[in-house]
Amino acid sequence: MKIKVKLFAFLGEHLGSEVEVDLPEQTNEQEVKQKIIALDPQVKQNVELSRIALNQEFITKPEFSISENSELALIPPVSGG
Repeated sequence: MKIKVKLFAFLGEHLGSEVEVDLPEQTNEQEVKQKIIALDPQVKQNVELSRIALNQEFITKPEFSISENSELALIPPVSGG
């Protein structure tokens, strides 16, 4: 199914604030990241360092289920002080 993934910081600037990827209903973090890297291999390092949020909560399980209404977001590391 086609799912929109929200992107922020460098990824949002490079690929746009939102991309659409094709994912199965039962998926995992690595599969989501590979789909985004496939759009532009130059973003690989940034994607690998980012966390995935599903419906505004970080995923904590190896696999998770999505539906057409799911909201995925790739959240980059945050630093500062």
